[in-house]
Amino acid sequence: AEDLVRTFAYGCTGDLNPIAAFIGAVAAHEVLKAASGKFTPLDQWLYFDAYECLPEEDHGVLLSKEGCAPCGSRYDGQLAIFGADFQECLGKQKYFVVGAGAIGCELLKNFAMIGLAAGEGGNITVTDMDTIEYSNLNRQFLFQPQDVSKQKSEVAAAAIKLMNPYVSITAEHNQVGPDTECYYGDEFFLGLDGVATALDSLQA
Repeated sequence: AEDLVRTFAYGCTGDLNPIAAFIGAVAAHEVLKAASGKFTPLDQWLYFDAYECLPEEDHGVLLSKEGCAPCGSRYDGQLAIFGADFQECLGKQKYFVVGAGAIGCELLKNFAMIGLAAGEGGNITVTDMDTIEYSNLNRQFLFQPQDVSKQKSEVAAAAIKLMNPYVSITAEHNQVGPDTECYYGDEFFLGLDGVATALDSLQA
């Protein structure tokens, strides 16, 4: 119990973009339901936590007052919860994002906001074969009307660079499969820290 209180005390002033995005989405959803009158708004308490994300000393993560102190960084909200060492580790990550559609846009936005691949040696590789269509604009928020017919991966990469200029990102247009093993083979995947699939169908 004492460890839990200590962890809460370190992080109670923090804020996390992915959590804020979730809460904001729920709130916006409820407003739309109430305004349209087509669906029934929630009439109950909504409880949400992400306790499993908190650092645990059992896993070798030791937070300190110094490590969680604000330093005038855009990541101060995360430092308060996870500490400076974790933020430095985030910046060095090498990630592969497959798909830059609705799911991919949300992932890339969150990655940029938390500083993934925004440090020395970090990089995000995003690949998507598709080009932007008008029908994409209502749910793929990184794209604007002037982007129609452009490559999704390139526009999404440019958009998150505007959000966080320090993010290192590479845009590609390849499908991931047997035909592209020359690009995405064992050597490529062994050099990654993680893969995020943002696909909505088996064919994609």
